[in-house]
Amino acid sequence: MSLVNKDWKSGDLKGTIYFFENAGDLLPKHNHSEKLSHITFVLKGKLRVEYGNKMEVISAGDARDWPANEEHSFTAEEAGSKILNILKYS
Repeated sequence: MSLVNKDWKSGDLKGTIYFFENAGDLLPKHNHSEKLSHITFVLKGKLRVEYGNKMEVISAGDARDWPANEEHSFTAEEAGSKILNILKYS
């Protein structure tokens, strides 16, 4: 599996772009502290996202706003999928 990311930071915003080179590439289950706002934008492709006891497939143009401390993971359904995570420190 190969997952490439690029980080950037500006003021109280931090962003990470994840590029899933192959179908099946995984961003493992993780969560973020209650002090952060966290939004994921799907820039390209299709991914399976798992959170809580739920699973759904999201595609380019979709966005998700994650509640504090909610565990979630992403698995690429298509090679070349790309997401942008934006975190705001509050």
